[in-house]
Amino acid sequence: MAGYAICSVERTGSTFYSALLEKTGTAGRPVVEPFNMKVQSTAFRHHRFDTYGSYLDFVHRQASTPNGVFGINVMWRHVARLVGELERARSWNGETSIQMIQYYLPGLTRFIFTQRRDAIAQAVSWAIAYQTDRWKSTDPDLGRKPSYDFSLVDALYQNVVADNFGWETWFKLNGIEPLRLTYEDIVEDPRKEVLRSFEFLALEKPAELSLVTHIEKQRTDLNQMWRDRYLEDKARNNVTQLPAHWLPDQGRT
Repeated sequence: MAGYAICSVERTGSTFYSALLEKTGTAGRPVVEPFNMKVQSTAFRHHRFDTYGSYLDFVHRQASTPNGVFGINVMWRHVARLVGELERARSWNGETSIQMIQYYLPGLTRFIFTQRRDAIAQAVSWAIAYQTDRWKSTDPDLGRKPSYDFSLVDALYQNVVADNFGWETWFKLNGIEPLRLTYEDIVEDPRKEVLRSFEFLALEKPAELSLVTHIEKQRTDLNQMWRDRYLEDKARNNVTQLPAHWLPDQGRT
């Protein structure tokens, strides 16, 4: 059966989307990000894997539903770490990154790319999650109050742009045409996007589809306030001193 990866950048709704797929019981179990550094190190601590290949066997089993379909959720910033682990795991003979991944996860042939049309809103959401350490609604509230920081939001906006470019380049280099989903569409009509995914994965569509998951939307009025403030600050800060020969000649008519 098919295996797939949800290729994501932080704050694109990939966890909510993964929970919707997992709830069907036939589309794999992609909620956990297996190559997140904290997830991976904690799993190694609990299970004492002797090799990285053993860990990937474990990931394959845990990410699969009884019908054999498996799904994983991967952030762009996890890819370099994953490839580095694979390069150390065994000797290779010029295989590409996708070939190395598929060696350990055979059947991983389909890719779903989640993005967010509003990249500034994405950066704001990322900044709030970073400051509060609440990356999903089920994470404990540690009582950390977010504080607007233009430099942080701006840096994360640049990360969003760079990470999206990284995925696009990787897809092109490996001849991959992913199914493309957006946060906005997933939130507006989750049923439609899940059914599109089933068609893409060549899975039989579920007779019943529950849209109730343990993952809830975290966006509040604070997100919009920060977004508006960032745009104001960006416009004000997007000015620099030009050298004299770049300036208009005031005496020229």
